[in-house]
Amino acid sequence: MLTDPYTFSEFEDAMHAIVDRPLSRDFRILIDRRRGGRFSDSFVSCAVNFFRAHEARLAGTRAAVLVSESVSVVLPNLRIGRFHLRAFHDAAEAEQWLHSGADSSSMHRRAAGQ
Repeated sequence: MLTDPYTFSEFEDAMHAIVDRPLSRDFRILIDRRRGGRFSDSFVSCAVNFFRAHEARLAGTRAAVLVSESVSVVLPNLRIGRFHLRAFHDAAEAEQWLHSGADSSSMHRRAAGQ
């Protein structure tokens, strides 16, 4: 568990604690940044590179990033191989997506009543 603010090195150490152990395909990650500011471009780039480097370990898992309403979403929907990360402003929506079996497009169609 990390508390804002944290450096990329601290994020990387926390992520290694996750990817260095056996993960089930239904493993989910929730990153709560609602009390933190916007990620720097450098942090986002390093995080994406980390996820790419560890895609084989993260394959089939999902991660949701919660950000405050005042923070614009830098990476609203990111797929790296079979790893999927989405950003949310609403915790309930993030939780629903994390635990659903649907991809984002079908979930939005259901929410819109289509």
